[in-house]
Amino acid sequence: MKLLSPAAIADIGFRKLQPSLPAWVAPAWKKFSPVAPFALLIVGRLLVDTVWDAPRVLFQVLLFLFFFAFLERWSAVAATIGLEGALLNGSWIKEDATGEPLLTRDLFEVSQGAALTGYADWHLVAYVTMTVLAIGYGLYRHPRFVSWRLLPALILPAMFYVRMDNPARLDDYLTLPLTNALRTEYLSYNFRENARTNGVLGHLYLNAETVPPPRHGPHNFYAAAPLRQFDATDPDVFVILCESCFTTEDSRFPTAVLRLRDENGFALTHMVSPVYGGGTAEAEFEVLTGLSSKVFPGVDYQTFANQYRDDAHTIVSHFRKEGYHTYGLHDYYSTFWKRNIIYPKFGFDETHFVDEMNWDEEGWPDDTLLFDKVLTLYNQSPKKQKTMMFMATVMTHGKYVGANDDNGEADYRKRLDKSIADMQRFVIALQKAAAKRKRPVMVVVFGDHKPGLTAVFNHDGVLGGNQFSTVGARNEDFRFVPRMSPEQMGERGSIPVLVKYTGKQKNLASEVAGNMTDKPLLCMSAQLAQTTDNQGRFFGTLARVCDDMKGYPYGEHGWEATFPTALYAERLF
Repeated sequence: MKLLSPAAIADIGFRKLQPSLPAWVAPAWKKFSPVAPFALLIVGRLLVDTVWDAPRVLFQVLLFLFFFAFLERWSAVAATIGLEGALLNGSWIKEDATGEPLLTRDLFEVSQGAALTGYADWHLVAYVTMTVLAIGYGLYRHPRFVSWRLLPALILPAMFYVRMDNPARLDDYLTLPLTNALRTEYLSYNFRENARTNGVLGHLYLNAETVPPPRHGPHNFYAAAPLRQFDATDPDVFVILCESCFTTEDSRFPTAVLRLRDENGFALTHMVSPVYGGGTAEAEFEVLTGLSSKVFPGVDYQTFANQYRDDAHTIVSHFRKEGYHTYGLHDYYSTFWKRNIIYPKFGFDETHFVDEMNWDEEGWPDDTLLFDKVLTLYNQSPKKQKTMMFMATVMTHGKYVGANDDNGEADYRKRLDKSIADMQRFVIALQKAAAKRKRPVMVVVFGDHKPGLTAVFNHDGVLGGNQFSTVGARNEDFRFVPRMSPEQMGERGSIPVLVKYTGKQKNLASEVAGNMTDKPLLCMSAQLAQTTDNQGRFFGTLARVCDDMKGYPYGEHGWEATFPTALYAERLF
């Protein structure tokens, strides 16, 4: 039995009805038939996001013309609506989890996409199914190839090619005139607002730009005098990035993190992360480099992984220069956020990931895998060797499964309780191992960002109502305001930092914690550098810059005034 296309079915129905229809209908149908797919596209926006502005309509039509080259027209319409709907819902899911929408580079990073599969809802599944079925049926009913369809189909791929590669600076003559004609703009400093302004297709086109590496040149960063705030003790240093670890010290949202203070003697303070709910790599970038992650658009790891110099200047390379053996460890895949490329360039002598930690590959890896690996490496290393280790945990990674309409709070607390208990046992074992080596030890634990429990935080008073443009009963109903003030960024990004020191300077942990209070996360590296005899010119100056900061200095942008792009070139490129 031969399948009929929607167009064929419509034509048959029209021929059967034609004798009873007015005489003017037949000519009108013939005139309307060529534009019917475009009319259906416009109606199809009701399924997508119910917005009919110029950027959305233009890129929707261009996507249809691409599909129309090799699919019959009604299938091309369905594939267009399905793909745009899938991308938009995928973007919403990513934004709910990480605070940032879908980016073009995400489409080329399988490892990052795999981390979001657990977040998929029925809307995304339905749109993906619609797209696959439309393409499959359209290929089955494919039209006879005609050359006139090819040229319009190439417009969208050609635009993306020019945007991404910019051959002969062609993009200089394309994107700006296009945005002017559409009466819109590219909000490179705020991808969330850019996606809302230009639609998901327009947003993906605009952020597909190739971000050029910063240029070397003069800058004024070193105008500030270096600052040393405490005497060096050359301890073994262990820095733990505690995935989504958060607590307040009051009754709003106390968690198991407080046990590190109350039971293990850590000094507790709070710093400001550049991200919320996800984007771990940006927080990690700030701690390792001492530079703001806000200067360049996108995620710095993703944007520049292959362009960083092999001997980049970071806090890791600083410790290596001071005679330390440096380790970078993460209990997840080495390709996640391209750490397999970046860690060696940032100065780690050794890197260890989950593939050598005996993981059974169910759920998120248990952090005991990471801590056991660290203890094994530490105990096997030469006793006189100075050690610096940076660890990134993963067990408390979202999404959190909701129960009884709690928006995932119970799931988060259960996993956090387990992770902190494992960390407490690790710290005790680490102290014993260091005592046998007669080495002082500094352990710094920091949350990379708040967990994505937005509805819970709003209800409990952790995040005020002025943070949001939309609110609701669920985490995904909340949308942060497009342009955040420094105060709003400070509130959104506040994360716990805990410091423990075992050595002759009894109050050192409290002093270091106090120096970091309410500072941007990048200021942590200046404190770590001061544990060594030679803190270095950059970290000494950074200590001064951070000490002079009053509160959280900038909102979404403005960091380039303090951290000029030429400084990034000097340090990393």
